[in-house]
Amino acid sequence: MNTHKIPHDSYVPLLGNVQYLFSNPQEYLWNAYNRHGKIFRIKIGPFNTVVLVGPEANEFVLSNKDKIFSNEKGYWFLKNTLGNGILLQDGQEHSETRKFLYPAFTESNIDLYFYNIYESVSNFLNELTNIENFSLYKKAHFLTFNIACKIIFGIDIDASRNLYPIFINYIKSATSISSLLNLNWHGTLYSKSRIAYKEISKYILDSLKSDKITNSSNKKLISIMHSSCKHAANYMDEKFIINTLQILFASRDTTAHMLCWAIYELANHPDYVNTIRNELFAYSPTGSLDLNIIKSLTTLDNFLKEIERLYPPAYILQRGVQQFEYEGYQIPKGWFVNISPFLTHRLEEIYEKPHQFNPNRFCSERLASYPPYSLIGFGGGIHKCIGQYLALLELKTILITLIADFTWKLSPVNFTPIPAFQTFSAISMLRLSIHRNLT
Repeated sequence: MNTHKIPHDSYVPLLGNVQYLFSNPQEYLWNAYNRHGKIFRIKIGPFNTVVLVGPEANEFVLSNKDKIFSNEKGYWFLKNTLGNGILLQDGQEHSETRKFLYPAFTESNIDLYFYNIYESVSNFLNELTNIENFSLYKKAHFLTFNIACKIIFGIDIDASRNLYPIFINYIKSATSISSLLNLNWHGTLYSKSRIAYKEISKYILDSLKSDKITNSSNKKLISIMHSSCKHAANYMDEKFIINTLQILFASRDTTAHMLCWAIYELANHPDYVNTIRNELFAYSPTGSLDLNIIKSLTTLDNFLKEIERLYPPAYILQRGVQQFEYEGYQIPKGWFVNISPFLTHRLEEIYEKPHQFNPNRFCSERLASYPPYSLIGFGGGIHKCIGQYLALLELKTILITLIADFTWKLSPVNFTPIPAFQTFSAISMLRLSIHRNLT
């Protein structure tokens, strides 16, 4: 095998390229791509990973036609905490799980929850008008968690606040040493995660029992999910709980990440705020919102595609592999393969001036010029995010409410995330103040 010929940087024995990947992974990948091109190798500790860049590579991995790529093996380090749910499944098991979850996440069903989302957003933003310079990162994560709890469990913001610290204890151990080594010792993060898991599991099952409403438009999303999956083969309460928690995890993190960067770009482009606002008032002179208006705002659609392009929720998507050949290189079993939404979305051969903020690149007459799998912020193929429509409806509702009813000030606005400044340290710096417009 000519694996040794795959271009790569020098690395430290035992550690590999870890020191660079942990300090600023996007910047390291960007520089490695510029040094080596669309195929290169990195080492993370003892693990070999080949990085494939571009739409063709994305389609090859995400479509997985030959069944040589594995989510479960790619994200093995999350399994002790998150369990064997839809995010970590492969093959027939994944297909069955997706089949029973899908009815709850269709556009027609999620549309039923628009006013629940709008109510949660309005109430939360009104609370924030009393707080100056709050952490956008922290508040965005709680807001998206609160919305998810509202539509999944039917609970209000106070109940969400009570559940939130338990949920944080549950996910905090995901990549901890105690979780990786399955050390369920008293006081470890993994031990706290297991305690939190039991508490949330009871909450999920109790929530199901309490939902006696027969009108489908008022049902909790969890009940719709449950009514589908209870007829699935090998159904168990534990499987349902694990999948519910994985959906809650993804609902919070994916949406909050995009929300933070969306507000950052709006703060830096007030002209585009006016563009969206003008389109809103063309449809609704009073600024009132309903679902049809939200769906009609093409400027907002284009804006969110640009946010997905510039700031994809996951900068890499990882899979474990069977042996395969790609572009003349033999990749052995036991390696990992990474594709990178971040790198693909910055390719100049696809997107003109790719580091520049330009939502107009996604206007309808230009969409056909982009190849398949060139925008993969929500993944693609058989593992495409099942909650994409929900995430986008949440984002649209939050942003259009901010634009229509509030003025805001973001600080600092003196750093520029070009091309790869997406680290936690950057996003956690952002502070926001909002004030309701006088009518």
